[in-house]
Amino acid sequence: MKRPKSHEPDAAAQAIFYDLIKEIGVADRLPNDYGKEIRVEMVEGHRLSGASFIVQLKGTERLRIRPDKQELSFRLETKHLQYYFLQVRDPVFLVVVDVKTREAFWLFLQGWVAEQEQIKWSSRTMTVPIPASQKLADNYLLRKAVSQAIEFMTSLRPGSVRDAVMHQASRFSELDKRFRPRVTVVGGRETWTFDAIEDVALQFRLSGPAAQLAAARGALFDEGREI
Repeated sequence: MKRPKSHEPDAAAQAIFYDLIKEIGVADRLPNDYGKEIRVEMVEGHRLSGASFIVQLKGTERLRIRPDKQELSFRLETKHLQYYFLQVRDPVFLVVVDVKTREAFWLFLQGWVAEQEQIKWSSRTMTVPIPASQKLADNYLLRKAVSQAIEFMTSLRPGSVRDAVMHQASRFSELDKRFRPRVTVVGGRETWTFDAIEDVALQFRLSGPAAQLAAARGALFDEGREI
């Protein structure tokens, strides 16, 4: 039976995608269900890392990059974007392959949705922009993007209380690397402690009636109590 003409670019795109992705991950075909097509597990050295992402793969013979914006655009069904953002725990990357030039470009979909000020979920389709710099052949850039996407999805839908706390601690560490954050959770209440890993100059300013200030200074500096 002859393959329908409309399926030919996607079939060619699969072969190109598998060839490009093999340097950084192992790709497995998923059942063609709700727009999810391929799962890729990242490889560190010669071992599987356990970190994975999902790819919605699209092939085209007419890929056009806008020179004024250095980006290309692709139209997706809105219901797929909504499903990815609201329900899927793994990062989902759109990968568009130009089957004539064998170039492929990617976009982290949940991250793109989160950046939009307003989404018209009632529309049937939505056009997403893909920066021309985000090439699948750039292994370093893709690895970095996948790592950041996994962190983003952990923040968006943490799998456990521990995951949520660890992610928050990581965010605090990035804000000021002079401190090591610790957290205790008692009765649903979080208490954060920030241990200085080097000498840090701090300045406090307290305002209020003199008697209350004296009591507050004693509680804070002499007894180490909350004020």
